[in-house]
Amino acid sequence: MRPRGTRHAVGASPLDARRHNRPLVLRSIWEGDGVSRAELSRLTRLSGPVITDIVGELLAAGLIREDGQKVSTGGRRATILRMDEQARHVVAVDLARHQTRVAITDLNATVLHQVSVPTSGFLDPRANLRWLQGIISRAINDYGLPRERLLGIGVGAPGPLSTTTGEILAPTNFGAWQRISLRSALEQAFKVTVRVDNDANACALALRMFGPGRTARDFVYLAAGSGVGAGIVIDGEVYRGGHDLAGEIGHATVEPDGPHCPCGNVGCLELYTTVRATLARAMRTLPPATALDELSAIRALIESAHAGNEDAQNALATTARYLAIAAVNAINAFDPHVVFIGRELAAADELILGPVRAVVAERAFTATGRKVPIERDPLGDDTPLLGAASLVLRELFLDTDILGDLMVSSRPVDSNSS
Repeated sequence: MRPRGTRHAVGASPLDARRHNRPLVLRSIWEGDGVSRAELSRLTRLSGPVITDIVGELLAAGLIREDGQKVSTGGRRATILRMDEQARHVVAVDLARHQTRVAITDLNATVLHQVSVPTSGFLDPRANLRWLQGIISRAINDYGLPRERLLGIGVGAPGPLSTTTGEILAPTNFGAWQRISLRSALEQAFKVTVRVDNDANACALALRMFGPGRTARDFVYLAAGSGVGAGIVIDGEVYRGGHDLAGEIGHATVEPDGPHCPCGNVGCLELYTTVRATLARAMRTLPPATALDELSAIRALIESAHAGNEDAQNALATTARYLAIAAVNAINAFDPHVVFIGRELAAADELILGPVRAVVAERAFTATGRKVPIERDPLGDDTPLLGAASLVLRELFLDTDILGDLMVSSRPVDSNSS
């Protein structure tokens, strides 16, 4: 993450306080990457006995470990506490239009095992769901992950979707995946916590937890791939809006007299800036191809552009010009410290970033806005998987049931209880 927020104990009752203070202490251990009990007390403003009690619980649950001692500056040497990143694992799913990746990660979102396959195109939503469950099971079994060590499943998927129900609503060009309640179906199938979010939001969360978003608390992540969307982070939190629709910039009108979009609007940004739109521009007419072929084709087009092919460069330049409109509008609307561009088209690097920077420098509303940095996603190809894992991992550090359940499952059975 490592997001640094205000730390202090709260709670109207001892039970409330314990529920709040456990993730507070665990987050401080994770952020500190080697802290003592005394340091935890200073960081959290919790008393020594409370820290001792919670640390004991976390040790018993196997979530943290004692890892040597700090060098003494006089007096007793303090024991170092660290997160045990192998204590539990997360299944991270990047459910995209072209391909689906399923990974097993540790508690630091390190990818330990990965399965990548073309996304199912069954016409029956239930068949698609069974397919996804099978891919997840395959990843779990291939890695040899015991189910009791699975913390949860995080899914990044094309929006719009409901984060509350985990239901994919009506994404364009995504076959028969609409109206699938992923969260409830996967929770029922795997008996673990499941979190589902827009893939752009998940990518933004990855940067917030594991990238430069740790210090840039206000930023926009532009996902430019098979679809186009934005993850908006305001004051350290992903902004989803009143109906989970914040960041659906792919369906903002950029050409009022443009062609019809499958969403029902006309001239949508997504018609001009996706992988498919870029390929069509380069090839004049897009030949019949599987979705995975489009990924191979865009990589080849980008390589050709870097090698000096003018047609490829022109195709990317037009994509960049439209993407720049999204960047300018995002800067004017949300006043971020930085805009990151990620997903497949970010591989074009300066062929995309350069034109976007030029337009922002010319057209952003204020002098300050014109200076907002436009950067390539520094986490690279694994950002969607890190983001999907982050949907679950962040809940270890919040006031949720997920950590409390681990505490309950780790308690010894009282032989005197009936």
